[in-house]
Amino acid sequence: MNNLSEFTAVENVLREAESKAQFQRILCVWLKALFSLNSEGISRAIGWKSSTVRGVQARFKKEGMQCLMGTRKGGRRRENMSFDREARILYKFVRQAKNNPGLDVGQIKQAYELSIGKQVPWSTVYRLIARHKLRHLLPKRRV
Repeated sequence: MNNLSEFTAVENVLREAESKAQFQRILCVWLKALFSLNSEGISRAIGWKSSTVRGVQARFKKEGMQCLMGTRKGGRRRENMSFDREARILYKFVRQAKNNPGLDVGQIKQAYELSIGKQVPWSTVYRLIARHKLRHLLPKRRV
């Protein structure tokens, strides 16, 4: 950090941290500025790897204060369809499963593929069933 105003800005942001991860990211920069600690010392202090500490410090140098406040992207960025749309497809099969024992995974796979317009592996269908907490409706495994 070059000037005093930048240092006080980091101190203010440190007080306003909303999560533990955010607090630790800010500490990576603050400890280096205040105590001139190296990445190994900072990593020992906050419980991270030194490479992670260096990564946060490099991002701060490149992007500024905004990288400390932001959160990482998460969620289903490669989803084929929204959770609600999946639920609508599964609704018919859940109703059928109440009358007949077990879900017909083959039919679910066909409906899913028809809806998205491409073929998917079986694992995608089983993850879909697990995501909607319907595994208890699957037929028991045969050994």
